[in-house]
Amino acid sequence: MRKYTITRSNRKTIAIKINADSSLEVKAPVNLSKNKIDEFVNSKEKWIAKHSERISNNYFLKKTV
Repeated sequence: MRKYTITRSNRKTIAIKINADSSLEVKAPVNLSKNKIDEFVNSKEKWIAKHSERISNNYFLKKTV
């Protein structure tokens, strides 16, 4: 499982943000358990891997130009 930071707020959905350094942020409702958040992140592992690679490739391309 990937490491990620959780930001809890008064929201109804979960959102995943992949930063330029490939770190992961998860925004989740205040009342959602850590286990449910973990399950959600694990279920999105393929999506996260695909987009992390795409974002890190774009980040390194921009740094070399």
